[in-house]
Amino acid sequence: SGLFDKICPLRSFIHLGGSCGYPGNCNNQSPHEPDLFFTVTSLPAELHCKLWKRKPDSQEAPADFTFVIKMR
Repeated sequence: SGLFDKICPLRSFIHLGGSCGYPGNCNNQSPHEPDLFFTVTSLPAELHCKLWKRKPDSQEAPADFTFVIKMR
């Protein structure tokens, strides 16, 4: 169980752009989606994300894609 125990739609898209200000550009998300914002308050931490092509009936439904970001 975590802070974001809800299913929310992704309304944005990921693209290469220069708004980050780094040489060579970076990946950007447009538009901003406040439902996806989080703050890491201590380390180590993990962010577990599930993505579905269609909205599932529950969070326990098998995801089409899952990824984990480990922060140390």
